[in-house]
Amino acid sequence: MLTYTDVRASFFSLVALSASGCQLYFTPAGATSDAGERDANRDAPKTTANIIFLTTATYDGNLGGRAGADEKCRAAAGSANLTGTFIAVIGADGESVDPSAVSRLSRARGWVLPSGKPIMNDAADLLSGNQWYPIKEDPQGNDLGASTEYWSGVNAQGNAGNQCNQWTDNTELQSGEFGKGNEATGLGHQTSKCNQTRHLLCAATDLQAPLPAPVRDNKKFVFVSRTMFGSSGQGRAKADQICGAEARVANLSGTYVAVLGAGGVAAINRFDSVAEYQRTDGLPLGFLSAPASFINRAADRSIVNSDTWAEPLAATPQFNCNDWTDTNIVSSGATGSAESAGTDAFDNYLKPCNQAFPVFCAQQ
Repeated sequence: MLTYTDVRASFFSLVALSASGCQLYFTPAGATSDAGERDANRDAPKTTANIIFLTTATYDGNLGGRAGADEKCRAAAGSANLTGTFIAVIGADGESVDPSAVSRLSRARGWVLPSGKPIMNDAADLLSGNQWYPIKEDPQGNDLGASTEYWSGVNAQGNAGNQCNQWTDNTELQSGEFGKGNEATGLGHQTSKCNQTRHLLCAATDLQAPLPAPVRDNKKFVFVSRTMFGSSGQGRAKADQICGAEARVANLSGTYVAVLGAGGVAAINRFDSVAEYQRTDGLPLGFLSAPASFINRAADRSIVNSDTWAEPLAATPQFNCNDWTDTNIVSSGATGSAESAGTDAFDNYLKPCNQAFPVFCAQQ
């Protein structure tokens, strides 16, 4: 049973939002916040939830089978004094019980990181993009940064993929599917050779502990458009129209424009650099220049997992389809991704300017 004194304080209120980063009040049973906040949070509301993390160590494809992966997760949890029954979130279609990664978690609900940041309510959220924060902490709550790839053994739909010969092979002759914690739908991200090394995704499975949803507050909103934007004679002004129209339909107050650079001016210069932002579902994101999670909610709060037109926010526009007026197939525009957390959302691949993608929209 999940108990709490104040939903807003215990899950989604930030103790501090500064250049040093964000820290949530919520602390799961068997874990603590980081050392600098532990004493300050001693009297904060406490509750229980399943913990999920990435191993600090990385492993090749010979894990000793899925049982060996489970043992590695339990050892990692034990080293951090985390309580619960931990398993590896990894598929093995040769197993007679719960062969898929998702089915291994299906009897539990509610997961948080060791730091207390909420992740998801349901195992299927690993595939749908319905996550709150990215999974990129080790069992001690240390941020692993960009190193968030983990063996999963399933494809993007959650079905059985390559599994390094049931996780007993570490040669380049075999391959295995891997996920990425910094992606909202990252469970089946890509495939690699089994002689390469990756983390393991580990999760406790003891509790039915659904987490309350975030609540909107007075921060500014940022969202991803549902309407596709293609370069045209109207340039960035057309993207601004898309943002404004979708905000009005969703009854979002304020002025909304596209997070796109033009005229030699970086995109970030269109916005207040010290303003705090939130997704339309109320999830705190911090500064627009380095959002703490995925901007994969539309103005109406629905999930949009898509590539987007976007360049690094502080960069002088370079690949912007001639200020979003060029539709030539041989010209290039920079794309980001609504599925990617942090600055990865604004830095992905170049795509031909004759294509159309959603745009990020932010309140000025």
